[in-house]
Order: sequence, then C-alpha cells, then structure tokens
Amino acid sequence: RGQIFVMNADGTNQRNVSADPTGNWYDYQPEWSPDGSRIVFKQYDYGETEEHLFIIPANGHGYSVIPRTEDDYDPAWSRDGTRLAVQSIRDGPEDIFLLDIDGSNPVNLTGPQVAGTWVTHGNPDWSPDGNSIAYSANPQEPVDELSDIWVMGADGSGKTNVTNTPAA
Repeated sequence: RGQIFVMNADGTNQRNVSADPTGNWYDYQPEWSPDGSRIVFKQYDYGETEEHLFIIPANGHGYSVIPRTEDDYDPAWSRDGTRLAVQSIRDGPEDIFLLDIDGSNPVNLTGPQVAGTWVTHGNPDWSPDGNSIAYSANPQEPVDELSDIWVMGADGSGKTNVTNTPAA
C-alpha cells in the first residue's frame, strides 16, 4: 500500500511518516507546507472505502484528518500555510476550491460550470508570491479536448488561458 516517506535529498535517512498500523491505507499526493513543518496528503482507507485529506507533522508524530474533504484531492498549500487549493467534486464537475486547513470555508474558484458543458479543472499550484493559482482545464463535454493551463487570482478573479491549445 502507498505510504509517505521523508528523506534527505541524496536518498539517505528514509523515514515513513504515515506508517499504517492496519495495512488498509493508501497514502498519496503529498505536499510540503511552505515552512517545511507539515505535509498534507490524500489517504484512501480500503477498510472503510473512504478518502480524506490529512495533515501530518514532518517528523511523522501524530496527524489529523481535515474534515469534509472526502471529495477533495491534489492539495496545494497557500504560501502563508493557512489555506489549501484543491481539486474537488463537491459541486459535481471537478473544480478548484480554496479552503482553510481545517476544512472550513470552502469557496469554488472555477465554478459553477455552464449547463451542457463539463470541464475538469485540476492540478492547482500557487504562484511564488501567493497572489495567483495556476491550474489545468480540460473540456470533457460536449467534446473531449486537450488541456490548457490557466492562471487566476487567489480569489478566483481574472481567469486567463495562458496556453490556448487549438481545438482538435
């Protein structure tokens, strides 16, 4: 099963920080906090068939579930470490949401989607200054198209397609 390991850049001193006592967990999508003290990750529990986001200290001692995140994945920390941008199916189609690290105050930054269309918004990543979020957008309906990279303000404003991939 998947586990989260921390190690030195040269591969030495490997430590399992998400040790699974049950053998039922699959841990994936780890992301360091900006200050390097914590790691957020997605965990699937085969025994409960549930998924949630978790935050664990980088030393691996104790971790906490982020409530109400069963529909969220691909987390990205804000530069100040107080919020997460996530890909989510909370409202149906996959959109980018912003939420506090305790799971509260979710805001859909890329939705709602237009009726008759389905666009997968995913892979959020914060700009170095924390003022913008880059993400991918892949139209699924009415036609499956290639993904483009978009950038928006951290509040969801000013969405700009920066790759403009031609339609197939």
